[in-house]
Amino acid sequence: MSNTFAQILRRARVRAGITQQELAHRMGTSQSAISWIESGKRELLISTVLRFAEALGKEARLTLRRKGKSDACR
Repeated sequence: MSNTFAQILRRARVRAGITQQELAHRMGTSQSAISWIESGKRELLISTVLRFAEALGKEARLTLRRKGKSDACR
């Protein structure tokens, strides 16, 4: 299975040891919204990703790179 962004978010929540319901409470949203996010059925705004990370006590980073460039060339 590929490592989709939705799967990364779900793993982060599971590693934090919290339920979808608890994450929803921390984010001020519903459990069903968290389910949609984690299933990849909902497009995410960057602000939503930042709230997700904050609710988990994490820092979110966005990196843009040129296609085909290796990390060694940064």
